[in-house]
Amino acid sequence: MVSVSRSKLREEILSNQNEKKYDPDSSPKSWEQYAASYKHSYSLYSEFGFENPEYATWENCNYVNKADIKVTYQRLYAFSRDGGKFNAKPHVFRLGGETDWNFKEAELQENKFGRLSKLIKKDDSKKNLVECKNMYHTLLNFSIMPATGNVQSVKSKGYGDYLDRFDSFVAIISDYYLKNNTKLLLSKSRRNGEALEKYFSNFKDVYDYFEQHYLIDNQKYVDRLVSSGKQKIETEKDVDRYTSLAKEYWKLKENSLNQL
Repeated sequence: MVSVSRSKLREEILSNQNEKKYDPDSSPKSWEQYAASYKHSYSLYSEFGFENPEYATWENCNYVNKADIKVTYQRLYAFSRDGGKFNAKPHVFRLGGETDWNFKEAELQENKFGRLSKLIKKDDSKKNLVECKNMYHTLLNFSIMPATGNVQSVKSKGYGDYLDRFDSFVAIISDYYLKNNTKLLLSKSRRNGEALEKYFSNFKDVYDYFEQHYLIDNQKYVDRLVSSGKQKIETEKDVDRYTSLAKEYWKLKENSLNQL
């Protein structure tokens, strides 16, 4: 039983852990949660090192398990136990943690919160957006994603708005499985397109992928994400739609985690 308290799932995960700074979604605390929550819901769990995540510092044409002194924030990964399984080049296929809904408040292009806040005027809309921002670095907003093949860059760009939209990413995954557009999901993969295709072949469709990676079995919700993801965010109504889907996501995921 993985049941986790509501407060733990919704509390902020800080960067400082074990005397190091980490990206919160790929930190020791996050991997502890991933190991617990994916154990009975992710079909490839036994094939990756969830319980012993490693660093991935590039050194002498290979990844080594030690902190990278050249970066401010460290990241941990779950490597494939079978080095050749996905034919990753030139290294072993690995999973990383990812922040699902990006409501980051920062500078310039990274300021997703600021870009969205410029579109809204109503107090209720502002309140909802702030609530979403407060969920940014929480366990409910973290999930696994292939690190091999640079899938995160595909999510970040989406359909060209660079808002790192979760709904657009799900729409891109849907397009891939429906063969409407198989290239976009693989567009940043460089030499690892084949490795990603092998990975995605383990899931029969967008619903299966969504359930196994985001722990939510709700096809109607996924359909609404796909529909929303193909729409632009240009008005207050669009922001309201987006924040509503995010808040629903966290409720659904919270229920799922507490039933595992």
